[in-house]
Parts: sequence; structure tokens; C-alpha cells
Amino acid sequence: MKTALADQDYRDYPDSIVPIMSILKNLCLYHSNVREELSSSIEVFYCILRGLFLFFTEERMRQDSTTLLFLLIFKDFIRGSPSTATFSLPKVVCDKMQLPFQCNTHWTISEYTKENLKAFIIADRWSLSSVQIQWNMEIFGGLDELIKWEEINYDDHSMLNFVDDLKLSNHDLQAIKSSSINFCVKRYLNAIQNGTSHSDVIQSIECLTLYMYLYKISNIDGNLLSFPWENSFARFIRSLPSSEEDLILLKMS
Repeated sequence: MKTALADQDYRDYPDSIVPIMSILKNLCLYHSNVREELSSSIEVFYCILRGLFLFFTEERMRQDSTTLLFLLIFKDFIRGSPSTATFSLPKVVCDKMQLPFQCNTHWTISEYTKENLKAFIIADRWSLSSVQIQWNMEIFGGLDELIKWEEINYDDHSMLNFVDDLKLSNHDLQAIKSSSINFCVKRYLNAIQNGTSHSDVIQSIECLTLYMYLYKISNIDGNLLSFPWENSFARFIRSLPSSEEDLILLKMS
């Protein structure tokens, strides 16, 4: 190839570079050791480019020389062989470059790529819910402040940049309130105090009993004695029962 392209050496015809390029291309396509050897010589690249510039009108020359150049430049990333239909290149190379041939791809995801933690958390609703609650607690001053809300409202100007994925819904707020033993004990005590029917009061007492059992087995700190226990049950204890329902309430109290 070098003698065919030398200006002062006429041992080989210059146009013999066209079939030479085709032969080298096929050798490199099927043999990795040939690719390795040729790519280690800078003279090979010079000859390929010189031949391409001399015979740029030859379609065969353009196709073979560009394929040969590509094989030598990306030799370290080539896997397999066309003979076994396993010839492949990294997917990023195939996607970002116009290849002179078609082939399979590998390394769709790099082994060094860090996992997208955000996508992982969003995909799992329990993880996302935990992050949402913790984030809102930090922003609004803790759980006690959060459960004071009647409904979710991010319309304040300071909340314009609040990430949508971290926003709570009204359903989430109700779930948070239901998970707070202190809040629910106080709510059912108020419901008992303000109950207008026997069924409402009985239901509130049953719910309050369940939360007290939960409080006992959870072994958490809580100032339940500061809640209005006496005011809630005083009207059922101070007066004699006048009906069967009053008797049931008295026993439950």
C-alpha cells in the first residue's frame, strides 16, 4: 500500500490501492489481531487517507476506506465477528455516529452509570410518600405543624418553586393525621364531648379505645393527660342514665 502511493516509487500502480483497501477492510472486519496490528502504525492511517484523497471519486474506495478507518479507530470497542453474526459496537457509538455499516450493539447501559435515585424513589410509592412527608415536615416546622392544616395549599408565593413530586395531597394529609396518636386521641375526645347522638359517641369511644391500645403497645412519648378527658366524659358520669343507650355509654365511660 505504501509503495503504491509513493510519488517516486513506481513498483506498484497507484490504482492498486483500491483493491488493497478492500482486502484490508475484510481482514480487519473478521480478525481482531489484524486490527490491533494495523492500528499501532501511524503510517497505515496516512496511507488510508492519502488513498482516499487520491481516489475520492471511487464509490468503492470511499466505502472501504471509511469502514477500514472506523474499524481501526474503534478496535478496542468491537465485539464478535460478522462470521458468527455477533459483530457489535457500543450503543452510544451507534447512536451518536453515522456508521458505514449496520451491526449489533452492546453496553446499552454503562456499568459505571450511577443509578438514578430520583427515578427509583418515584417508582416506589412507599418510598416517595416517606420522602414527601419528611420534606414537608422540614419545610413547615415538623409533624405537629403539618397536622394542623385543614387542607393542602401550596398557593403561597414562597411555594412557587416547590417541586411537584414532593407535594402532598389532601389524602396524604388525612393519612398523616390518622397516623398521629396524639392528634387522633384529641380529635375523638372532642367528638365525644360534642357528640349529638348515641351512635356517634359510641363510635368515637370505640375509636379512642383502639388508639389507646396502640399508644400502649407502641411505647411512645405523649402527653395524653393534658387532653380534655374530664370534659369529654363528665356529662355521661354526672347524670343518671335515662335509657338503655345512656347505660351503654356509662359502662363504656
